[in-house]
Amino acid sequence: MRGRREGSRLRPTHRSSGAGAGTTAQVTVTPRGEGAMVRFHQEPLPDAAARADRRRHRRAVTEDVVNSLMPQGS
Repeated sequence: MRGRREGSRLRPTHRSSGAGAGTTAQVTVTPRGEGAMVRFHQEPLPDAAARADRRRHRRAVTEDVVNSLMPQGS
């Protein structure tokens, strides 16, 4: 864990197998009305293809989290 801000931010280091130094992912949660906004940032990534891959992954995970929090039948 590279850093954290209690209640709002985590900055873990992610290392793929066989990778060198890895990347730092940042997850920030900010209260918004009755809910919250979750933001993701990750660096460094090697190229546009890697950024697009991470974006797809984060959107899929976010969709899974939202769906798991929704009442059944909504």
